[in-house]
Amino acid sequence: MQIPILNGIYTDNGPDFRTSYPVNMVPVPKNSGISSGYLRPGDGIVSNGSGPGVDRGGVSWNGTCYRVMGTKLVTVASNGAVTVLGDVGGPVDTLVTFDYSFDRLAIASGGRLYYWNGVLTQVTDPDLGVVLDFCWVDGYFMTTDGTSLVVTELSDPTQVNPLKYGSSEVDPDPVVALLRLRNEVYALNRNTIEVFDNVGGEFFPFQRIDGAQIQKGAIGTFACCVFMETVAFLGSGRNEAPGVYMGANATAQKISTQEIDEILLGYTEAQLATVKLEARNDKAHQHLYIHLPDRTIVYDGAASEALGDLVWFTLTSTVVGFAQYRARNLVWAYDKWLVGDPQSSNIGYLVDTIGTHWGRKSDGNSGH
Repeated sequence: MQIPILNGIYTDNGPDFRTSYPVNMVPVPKNSGISSGYLRPGDGIVSNGSGPGVDRGGVSWNGTCYRVMGTKLVTVASNGAVTVLGDVGGPVDTLVTFDYSFDRLAIASGGRLYYWNGVLTQVTDPDLGVVLDFCWVDGYFMTTDGTSLVVTELSDPTQVNPLKYGSSEVDPDPVVALLRLRNEVYALNRNTIEVFDNVGGEFFPFQRIDGAQIQKGAIGTFACCVFMETVAFLGSGRNEAPGVYMGANATAQKISTQEIDEILLGYTEAQLATVKLEARNDKAHQHLYIHLPDRTIVYDGAASEALGDLVWFTLTSTVVGFAQYRARNLVWAYDKWLVGDPQSSNIGYLVDTIGTHWGRKSDGNSGH
């Protein structure tokens, strides 16, 4: 008989049994004869510098880590040294989107689009409109204002032709995010996801792939990411409660358990709309981070496949109860995972040799 140690059971105020997931302990699939896995302490966070403001997003481009901190676009060196490149505006309590082409880095901040290629410039063409989110695909920067899909000109990415607008029209729900996967664009609406492929042509060069539509959508602009060759997202279909899904090939596979769904129901739609999803492929783990306001819940895709069960755990930066997990915007650069702090201008990196977060203790327990 094997002893289950990857989660526990407790009762709440009602008649239900609830699953208790490990807190700041990471499940590792490894058959020891007495259990199918074990728990190791979660990573610590080491501070090695600070920037001009709270971290709002990051990316690795051409071997360098770029971040937006406060209103400033900066580079972060391997020793934590921060160099300010320019100003991309605010508001400073919102996240930014990064993507890049062959020769320029693009940043969406505060509804505007900026390029960096040694000089920081803003796209000022009035036909661009508000930039809620964007991605780079096939030589185009494609943006959305929540209604239209807009592409920049191939010959000049600072120009937009209003005759080349597209739209995501199968459902009247607003577009909240754009992702690129296998050179196709996924337009994530609130209740549906539509997939577009580049077919060329004189006007909008992308065409909807009707058979690829997914009947669920994302709850917010950052509540989605590419994870294990699929689109992972927090959201729902029309008239459904929120859950966590992996979408591909016109289907959405639910990966949130009853316990995770119960946790999500503890937040309002407005709170969930600010959630960020991040993917981290590290060692034998495939982690999907879902940054909730007072904790981060993590799904391990590799462990779930190995154990034949949905493996979840919780990360938090406190020794009592739950509090915001203070590692965001993970970027693999300089042979380590660089992170920002959502509560300060600190920047740092993850290590597995200590358990402290920014010098403060965080408690780990198995959830039993």
